[in-house]
Amino acid sequence: MKEKFQSFGKAMLVPITLIAISGLFLGIGSVFTTELTLVSLGVNWDWYAASPLFTFFSVFKGLGEVIIGNLGVLFAVGCAFSLSRKEKGWAAFSALVCYLTMLKTVEILLGAAGLAADNTTVEALQKVGLTSIQASEQSALYTTSLGFFGYSSGVFGGIIVGCLVAWITGRFYKTKLPTALAFFCGQSNGSHCIAGRRWHPGRHHVLRLARHRWMLLGYCDVRERLRSGRYVCLSLGAREPCAVWLASAARDAHVLD
Repeated sequence: MKEKFQSFGKAMLVPITLIAISGLFLGIGSVFTTELTLVSLGVNWDWYAASPLFTFFSVFKGLGEVIIGNLGVLFAVGCAFSLSRKEKGWAAFSALVCYLTMLKTVEILLGAAGLAADNTTVEALQKVGLTSIQASEQSALYTTSLGFFGYSSGVFGGIIVGCLVAWITGRFYKTKLPTALAFFCGQSNGSHCIAGRRWHPGRHHVLRLARHRWMLLGYCDVRERLRSGRYVCLSLGAREPCAVWLASAARDAHVLD
């Protein structure tokens, strides 16, 4: 058990390294692209906004934003790559495919429930009778990621996908397939073929529906438990480490109530 937790901790270092670098880029870029900051330093904003320096630091800021805005898929790929003991490259590729299919599946299911990006904004929710606070909390449950509308699962959703893909890769790597599925074989073994590299994305694609159904239903229960734990720990005092961690986790674990 200790070794598994150590492996999981090492897997987290891969995407966390990107967070540190992107934070540096985002901080530097934001400082030198904010009008109020530069005007307070005596810089002529009209001249600076049209200069190559502004473009350069805008690129710096964009390099940070592209990482921070796509942490879910980065954690999915990073966790699958780090936790897989065999076929790390195919595991990472499968994690990317699974994450994209998860986003599309959730978007379709939410659309069937009548939810979309245009009717879950704060303004739209206020028009149906919610207060500003209620509308803000409800709107924060949804986001648009990689062009797909869905739950704001963030890093937690990426970690779940990455860990499941790594487990499935190790568990079914040597699964025997019938001869009719020879295209997906990596190697043959008598009258059967052993699932190899070609079978990885297909296997995860077949099993994705169960995972996405869990994201739609089970994840709601996870968030509610985090919220309950947050209130309990906050009652002990906001300076307690438990309260701080659960408070941030409950805010990040946004799903439909």
